[in-house]
Amino acid sequence: KIKSKKELIIYSILLIFILVIIGDLFYNLAHDIAEVTIGLNYSWVFFTIMSILAIAFGIFGSSFNTYSSLYKSKDNELLLSMPLSPKVVLLSRIIGVYSMAFLYTAWVYIPSLIPYYAKVSLSVSSIVLPFLMMFVIALLVTILSCILGYFVAAISKKVKGNSIVKVILTLVFLVIYYLLYYRVVEVIENI
Repeated sequence: KIKSKKELIIYSILLIFILVIIGDLFYNLAHDIAEVTIGLNYSWVFFTIMSILAIAFGIFGSSFNTYSSLYKSKDNELLLSMPLSPKVVLLSRIIGVYSMAFLYTAWVYIPSLIPYYAKVSLSVSSIVLPFLMMFVIALLVTILSCILGYFVAAISKKVKGNSIVKVILTLVFLVIYYLLYYRVVEVIENI
């Protein structure tokens, strides 16, 4: 559906607002964690906690994208009819999944670096290594999303055509995800 300029501007403002709100949420969380961990010279605990949150957010955001773009894409036949090898098609799809995983993890990770940089003495390693870690986290999220997307595709293949079962399985997955997420929050609070 073609949108008017007014609708496009409204959607853009809404998207920016959501980005800022969620970024602020992770910034405030990272600020509170940095107060305790970096002040006691436990930077590794700070990065462990923020990395776990970035992985969880990244998997939640990109797993359904992985299913639709990697396993259920509608243009595979068209792409395979072109003079492209299947490896190139698969690699381009995985790069797209990695890009989405990177965006979701960066949404958590970049706001968490601001309080970190405010608390530590800046050096080349303290600036470069956290950014490199963000790329590694996105790679881990990509791998986990591909595995999770494979399971979603396998389940949806078994229950072909029955959308109620698919909805129930999706809800079960979300419930399990949130139970694990709240368990991780308890562990982080105990730390």
